[in-house]
This record gives sequence, structure tokens and C-alpha cells, in this order.
Amino acid sequence: MNIESWWFENKQNRDEILQPDWFIPKTHCGVYIEFEKIELPFQIKIVTFCQKEKIFFKAFDITDAESTQEYDIFMKGNVCLVKIFAETIKGLPDNIAVTIKTNGKSYKKDIKCQYSIIKGSTTDFNGRAFPAAVVFQRRAFGGNYPYIGVWSDKAGKYSITVPNGEYCAYHVEDNSYKKSSLENWSWKMCVDRDEIHNFKIGTGEVYGLSVREDTGGGNFLFMYFRPMILPQIRMQEYTVNLNGKNRKVMDIQPDLEEKDLQVFIDNEKAKILSIQKIYETGRY
Repeated sequence: MNIESWWFENKQNRDEILQPDWFIPKTHCGVYIEFEKIELPFQIKIVTFCQKEKIFFKAFDITDAESTQEYDIFMKGNVCLVKIFAETIKGLPDNIAVTIKTNGKSYKKDIKCQYSIIKGSTTDFNGRAFPAAVVFQRRAFGGNYPYIGVWSDKAGKYSITVPNGEYCAYHVEDNSYKKSSLENWSWKMCVDRDEIHNFKIGTGEVYGLSVREDTGGGNFLFMYFRPMILPQIRMQEYTVNLNGKNRKVMDIQPDLEEKDLQVFIDNEKAKILSIQKIYETGRY
């Protein structure tokens, strides 16, 4: 059984949370569990320590996949993600002890906590302040509430202390998605030090970005990215024949040429050799 745990403390006051009806960060203890097979019920026990003093304790039975006032829960396959609320607890623990009891067996994990400060700005593409929620998705998507997050202020500045570890994504928006803006997503992020992250939000978005080396012996890199613009600005629907089958295309990409792009590797500008459009399948 793989067990991970982390602690997030929300330090924002109510008046700093710009849209409380939409997103409120909450202090909580997160527990991520990979079972060989989830068998209900199972018990979770959490104890946190600060300088060897116990500051938080919870133990309860999980009987189904329904969230409660005490915790938010998400289950899929053999994975369970639980966020246990601790709004009255102040301060960051040094250690978290997690015990899982299931099917007559007991599993325990002691986690040493480490934290980093992520700060920066949220602006539009013209550099103007764009107050928004900066949300950190830890380990697994799912559940009703991604509670690791912070609101940038009216000047677009934010600062948040987050638990170290691997994050699925950083997600930045102001609840205007698809109405007047697109989101900012940063994927597969590892937090192990203090960093500055400045985010831009507007009517355009690069949804995916990945790079791989040429394996044919050349000194080249292949870079994939998916640029998108707000569908109200530009969307085309048409049909193409791919491998003998007609496919419906929903095209919301901007028209790009080499002069529109710049690529830097270790702060050095790289030469773009070619741009090639590809088709990507979706769930629609």
C-alpha cells in the first residue's frame, strides 16, 4: 500500500477571498492512498505533531465514497484521496502519522513535512492585474474541492506556503472560464524550494507542452504544444479524412507562423526548423 500525506494551512482572511461562493481555500490534512483493492469499510487515523507536541488527531471509518462536513473524499479504481478539514488548527506540523486499517490489516506511514513558498503575480497579457484563484492540484484530480490554493489580491499579487511534493497541476482562473477568458494550466510540477511563478490569463491558452529529443542521431528537439483561443473569438468546425475515416474537427487554434513563436533553451534562443499541425482526439 502506498500512503502519502500533507498539510495545508489557509492563511487568508475572509475579506481576501474575492469570490467565496466559488472557491474558499481551507486548512486540511490530505491523505492519498493506493490500495491493492479498496474494500469498504476501512479506517483512517491521522495524528500530526509540531516540535513533538500533538496538534491534530482524527480517526474515522470510511464506509462509502460520500463526502461529509469533516472530509472530502474521492475514489477511483484502487486510489483514494481524502481531505480532512482542520479549520481551527493554526501552524504547520513537522510530522504526520497516518494509519490505515483495512480487511484485518494495519498499515502505518510517518511523513516528515517540508514546505515551500510560491509567490508571484496573476496578470492579463497586457500586464494588467488579473485577480484570480491560484489552485494547486496535489497527486490526484478528483473530489469536490481542490483546497490547496490562494487568491491573488486586487493588484494581482499572491504568496502561498505549500507542502513540498509532486503536483498534477497549477490552475489559475477567476471563474470567467469560457465566458471571457481561458484558464492557465501548468502540468506535472515538483515543489522542493521557494519559487516565483507569474501567470498570465486572457483569451488564449497553451494547454499542453512537452519536449523530447530526436532519437535518430540529429541534434534536434521535438516540441509539442496545443494553443487555444476563446471559442467566441474564433472556432471552425469541419470534417477531414484521416486514415480513411471522416473525422469532425473543432478547431479553436490561432493561425501561427514561425515569426509568431520564440523558443529558448537555457536562456538561449533556438532556431525553429518547421511547424507541423497535428490532429488530437478528444472525448466529445
